[in-house]
Amino acid sequence: MKNKLIWIDKEKAQVLTVLNDTVDMESIPSTPETPAIEDLEKPGGATEIIKDRKVLERQKQQTKQFFDTLTSHLEDTKRFTIIGTAEMGQHFASYLEEQQPDLSAKLTEVLKSDKLTENQLKAKARELYSS
Repeated sequence: MKNKLIWIDKEKAQVLTVLNDTVDMESIPSTPETPAIEDLEKPGGATEIIKDRKVLERQKQQTKQFFDTLTSHLEDTKRFTIIGTAEMGQHFASYLEEQQPDLSAKLTEVLKSDKLTENQLKAKARELYSS
C-alpha cells in the first residue's frame, strides 16, 4: 500500500505517491470549461437567472467528474493527505465523506496552502510520509 499527497485547485490536481522514499507525481487536469451560453439580445431579468443556474449546474457536474477521477487514483492507498488552495481541498474531503466513506477514513488531514512548486510538493510528501 502507498501513501499519497494530493495538491488540488480548480484547474488541476497533483497526486504524489510515496513509496520507500521515492516520490512519483501525476497531474490530473480538471474538466475543461464549457463555452459560455450565448448572450441574449436583452440580458437581465428571468433569462439572466436561468442562464446563471445552467452555468452553476454545469460547474457542479464538472467538479463531480473531477472528484470521481481523483477518487479512482486513490484505490491502492494506505493513507493520504489533501493540500489545496482556498476551499477546493475541503470540498474534496466533504465529497469523500459523502460518496466514499471507506476512502474518507484513510484521509489523515486537509491542509490549506498557496500554490507550491513540484519540488516543494515532493519535499512536503517526503516530510509527511518518510519512513
